[in-house]
Amino acid sequence: MQAPNINESGYYSGIVSLKSYIQKFHPDIACKVIDPVIDYFYDNPPDKTSRFINDFNTYNKQGEFWILFDHPEMYEIREYISNYINIAKPRFIGFSIIDGNIDASLALSKLIKEKHPELKVVMGGNGVQMMNNGLAPADSYNFDFYYWLDYIVRGDGEQTIVELINSDESPESLMKIQGLIWKESEETIKDDTIVGHTEKVRWIENYKRTEISMDILPYPDYSDLKDNFYYKKSYGDSIPLILSRGCPYRCTFCSVPAFVPLFRYRPLENVIEEIEHWVNQNKRGFFCHDSIVNGDPKWLEDFCKTIIDKGWGDGYIRWGGNFRLQKPMRDIEILKLYNKAGVEWMISGLESASEPVLKHMKKYGSMRGTREIFENIREINKNNKRPIKIMLQLIIGY
Repeated sequence: MQAPNINESGYYSGIVSLKSYIQKFHPDIACKVIDPVIDYFYDNPPDKTSRFINDFNTYNKQGEFWILFDHPEMYEIREYISNYINIAKPRFIGFSIIDGNIDASLALSKLIKEKHPELKVVMGGNGVQMMNNGLAPADSYNFDFYYWLDYIVRGDGEQTIVELINSDESPESLMKIQGLIWKESEETIKDDTIVGHTEKVRWIENYKRTEISMDILPYPDYSDLKDNFYYKKSYGDSIPLILSRGCPYRCTFCSVPAFVPLFRYRPLENVIEEIEHWVNQNKRGFFCHDSIVNGDPKWLEDFCKTIIDKGWGDGYIRWGGNFRLQKPMRDIEILKLYNKAGVEWMISGLESASEPVLKHMKKYGSMRGTREIFENIREINKNNKRPIKIMLQLIIGY
């Protein structure tokens, strides 16, 4: 499960990728994606201005997850999670964390462990890189004090979680699992006080696991979420699509390069196969979840030409995502290719109109080039039944 950032739309891609990997390569393991937090919020629509929501998705009090225990809503959410646990009686429950949900996940995992002490609680996802010895560690997140957790997975989790599930959980077997962080002992903690950090557990960090090959990953299976309110609200009738992981750029304000330092595309034929799977089910709209769609302009050009060659151009399929403003887009023929292949919207981070600020941000720094890009888009959009819509991002007060 993944506790949502209630102020943002669109997520789930990491956990459904895990499920898809397990289904394809280890069908003997039963795995299900659940979203009981959204079940709760559907029944109890949240006040987004409330202190509870501000604390639930906190950025200004990072690491102080215990403040959530003052909110009765947390105990109500625990009951929603418990309903799933009581029915399925799983051996493990995993929480996928990012920087925006780490505190809510820590609080919920602690409440769940108190009610279901027999359950093994696993934490993984990019947010783990904010903990001790991670790629972007923060002083606020020291897992030495998270004694209720049983395992922490760092890095790509597909193979690590399978090896953990298939192990007998003895120290000898756990020591062999790359990417796993585990407790040296099951010593009982008598004092249940987290404030003041009075209790510590000694963890063992195994060797880092190398990144999984994108060549073998099956495309994500979102079937567990097809009736999920938040999923349907975020995507409507469109399908989430992942072309790549990471980003090749190093913008100063962005956490992606720290969390996912290696930029990788999926094989082109694998992505086309996934699109065809959905087209055959009469699904033609796609939301690209990538941190950057045009991280490799040549790959993207080949992708667009393949779409057109398949007969899906001129609006047969529609898609968009995060596009970095950059030099190739100054060529109007490139933008025409994108549009012919189905690109109908771009989330573009202009961020600033100051070239010195853009240089410091490590963004595309030519305002002349940026104007050319938008003039190209205006030209393409003239008398166009499928204009390219721009969602422009700006940073105020950088």
